[in-house]
Amino acid sequence: MPKITRVIVLGTIVAAVSYIMAGIFGYVAFAADPKGEVEIKRIFASSNILQAPYKHDGHTPIVMFFSLFGMCIVVLFAAPFCVLPTKDSIEEVTGKKFTKC
Repeated sequence: MPKITRVIVLGTIVAAVSYIMAGIFGYVAFAADPKGEVEIKRIFASSNILQAPYKHDGHTPIVMFFSLFGMCIVVLFAAPFCVLPTKDSIEEVTGKKFTKC
């Protein structure tokens, strides 16, 4: 039990620090936007944060590129954790299994 508690605490701290850093850098990316408010409204209207003005001197910094790629991978691997509990709940309510395993 002490090991899993340590894992949970460390995981929570790392996740909190990561989200805080992403929020700060995301704010800085928009605050430093030379195109102005119209471009920011267009980005938010498209609902695609990957279009944020992360470029510096016309190029996306390598750190930002890897961060965005990492976020895409995390979302990809997190999707089953959203779908599987829903599937299990539907199976319990209906009393039928979707799979034969």
